Amino acid sequence: MIGNLLRKYLLKLKHPTAKCSKSAVINNVDFGEYTQVTSNASLSNTKLGDYSSVGRNTTINHADIGKFCSISWNVTIGATSHPDNHITTHAFPYISQFGMVKKNKKIKVKTIVGNDVWIGTNVVIMPGISIGNGAIIGAGSIVTKNVPDYAVVVGVPAKITRYRFTSQEINILSKLEWWNWPRERIKNNIELFKIPITESLLKKLKDIS
Repeated sequence: MIGNLLRKYLLKLKHPTAKCSKSAVINNVDFGEYTQVTSNASLSNTKLGDYSSVGRNTTINHADIGKFCSISWNVTIGATSHPDNHITTHAFPYISQFGMVKKNKKIKVKTIVGNDVWIGTNVVIMPGISIGNGAIIGAGSIVTKNVPDYAVVVGVPAKITRYRFTSQEINILSKLEWWNWPRERIKNNIELFKIPITESLLKKLKDIS
C-alpha cells in the first residue's frame, strides 16, 4: 500500500497533468501527459500514451498504449495466458507459491494498442495482440487476433464488421499521424475534430500538418 502511494506521489511530481485515482493500483507504469486512470483500475509494466484514459476496474498488464485512447471500464488488456502445448496449463512450473519451483518465471508477452483507439466496456484483449490506430473494439468483445488500423471489431471472438473510413481516407489519416501533432496545433484547430471526415476536411488537415 505504501509502495503504491509512493508511486502515485512520484507520478504527480513527474507528470502533474496526469490524474490517477487513489484506489487505482499502479506498478512500473510510464504515464504520458494528461492521462487519466480512474477508480480500482490496475496497471502494471505498461506505457500509457498522452491523453489516454482508463476506466474503472480495468486491468492492463505488459502493454504499450498509444495516445488519445479511450479505454472503458471492466476491460482487460494483456489477459493472463497459459500454455496449451505443455503437459499442463497450470502455473505451478512457473510460480513459486505452489512449492514446485524456487523462483517465479511468469510468461510476459507485450500487447500493443495504437493511437486513438476506443475500447468498449467488458472487452478482453489477449496478450501479444496488436490493435491498429483508430480501431474500435465493441463492448463485450474478446480479441484473439490483431486488429488493422481503423477497423471496427465486435464479438467473441472479435471479427471485423466494417472500417470507419475508406482505404484512401485511412491512408491519408495514417500519414497525417495527427496524434503526434503539437498540443497547440490541435488546440488551434479543435473545430476540425468535431465534424465528420470529408474530402474537404482531409485537405484542410493536410494543409496544416
